[in-house]
Amino acid sequence: LFAVQNYVVYFTENPNASLSEWEKIPVNGRRVVFPDLRYDWFYMFSATAVFRDGQRSPLSRALFVKTDKLEFHKQCVGQSRTIEVMDSICDRAEESETTALLKRDYASFAV
Repeated sequence: LFAVQNYVVYFTENPNASLSEWEKIPVNGRRVVFPDLRYDWFYMFSATAVFRDGQRSPLSRALFVKTDKLEFHKQCVGQSRTIEVMDSICDRAEESETTALLKRDYASFAV
């Protein structure tokens, strides 16, 4: 069993970008805050574990996420909820690369 030192989370708003063009953030633990993400926007996230001996795990499958819309209230302005990216990436429920990320008839927005 290898001891994880930290994780590296990669993210981009351009699904056609090569991994070298994605932004990356080192993460200690299982939580990370992305303060500069746009509201109501699409991003892709992926992560890898960095072990104490310097080796890295294979890159996780990319997670496609849409951020929440900005909500206006009389008392405050803010996001309606947070996105648990690391929990989704670390989810062990999916065992196979053959499982589709989205159903074939999925529509991200109505036309």
